[in-house]
Amino acid sequence: MRRFCGQASRVIDIALNRIIILMFSILLLDVWFAVLDRYIFKWQVIWTEEAARYLMVWTMLLAIATAMYRRQHVFISFIYEKVPEKQRLVLAALIDILSISVFLAIAVLSISFSMKALGTRTSIFGMPLAVPHAAVGVSFLLTAVQLSLMFIRDFGKLPVPELEVDVSNKTSQGADQ
Repeated sequence: MRRFCGQASRVIDIALNRIIILMFSILLLDVWFAVLDRYIFKWQVIWTEEAARYLMVWTMLLAIATAMYRRQHVFISFIYEKVPEKQRLVLAALIDILSISVFLAIAVLSISFSMKALGTRTSIFGMPLAVPHAAVGVSFLLTAVQLSLMFIRDFGKLPVPELEVDVSNKTSQGADQ
């Protein structure tokens, strides 16, 4: 079960990373196009600002789930370090359960809020306002799923954040030589 949860979480993370990279690339192109439009071509294209706003919101909120997968979320370590080592497992489990509950509650509230915005349209694109509003609900639901899978995978072990960069002495010594 632990292995399955770890693999499922990894698949979700890979898919989310690809989506985030694609959305961020589109955001970058949109912003550059807006700069060129405003200062060089002076076409006065009106949709670039709204597109950038919604792409940024979706991209940043989806990135929360990828941070949770790597356990790189905000953590109050000074409280954690004051607890005796044997109780750290209990504290880590309680923090995970509390985090899952909070993310699920916000996701449910946000999705119901998004449903209320179905009849309203955005000013420029004319898409249902529920689409940008759904970013919070979708991303927090994905974050709760990722946390749940990580909780099962890491149950009985102290969670350790995954680092993207190797900061050990032997790597940095080899680079200096």
